Amino acid sequence: MPTFHKLLFPVDLSPRCTDIAPYVAAIARKYDSELVLLHAFGVYDGLTYGEASPTVVYAAYEDIVRRHRISELESFGFEEFKGLKVTRTVEVGDAAHRITQYVDEHEIDLVVMPTHGSGKFRRLLLGSVTSKVLHDTTCPVWTTAHSETVVSHAFQNIRNIVCAIDTSSEAVRLVHTACDVASRYGAGVRLVHAIPCPEYGDGILDDAPFQRFLFDTASERIAALQQEAQTHFEACIKYGSVAAVVRDVASSCDAQLVVIGRGRLQEFLGRLRTNANAIIRESPCPVLSV
Repeated sequence: MPTFHKLLFPVDLSPRCTDIAPYVAAIARKYDSELVLLHAFGVYDGLTYGEASPTVVYAAYEDIVRRHRISELESFGFEEFKGLKVTRTVEVGDAAHRITQYVDEHEIDLVVMPTHGSGKFRRLLLGSVTSKVLHDTTCPVWTTAHSETVVSHAFQNIRNIVCAIDTSSEAVRLVHTACDVASRYGAGVRLVHAIPCPEYGDGILDDAPFQRFLFDTASERIAALQQEAQTHFEACIKYGSVAAVVRDVASSCDAQLVVIGRGRLQEFLGRLRTNANAIIRESPCPVLSV
């Protein structure tokens, strides 16, 4: 089982964080996790230089803001987190840096955070803090669905999991992670692999033999991966962009969670992890990236 003993929930005190607090609490209870609420603020935000000494102004401002944020954080999620072991901490500095630093220094096993998706333009963005945490931290990150509507209570009861895999050796670890989460929730797992449309040559998409070669090669590699992982999950292999294929499969099987890997791997039929941000943006449900 994944050892999510210590869970970090970065809190910016926004309505979005308030809305997903019950979902975070549900994950913490499922894994019997210690929960850390971390709020970070920039001490220089909104300040301009004046006649007074900058050092004096900044120190006074930091003290006022810190006391105010501590008060807000103490009351945040009071009802939702009852019965859980909760640590609340306020840090000064860049939020993404403080989050990744806290993960490294306090042996955090899982970060759960929203993606702040709203509006036609922001729908294309994850939010700078979320993107930096996904890029910089090494521990698993559980993000909520990237939509204007918050995660529903139905997602707290995970029944169907989609595990998006490439064909690298790392896929075995990813399948094991999906197995462990499924075992914890009593859920089913479906594997999905996207064969990206080739970006070279005219008329290549009409080349049936070449398409069959790509499909057969992917099928053979996924079968070998499942044999190594000792699993027999249904595997769905489709042509198209990785994010679109994962999105469509997750929607069609009413998935409550998508499990993916993330990184910069580039190899033949092994490009899934370079698409992590796009998958998270397009997924109709929360995504656990490991």
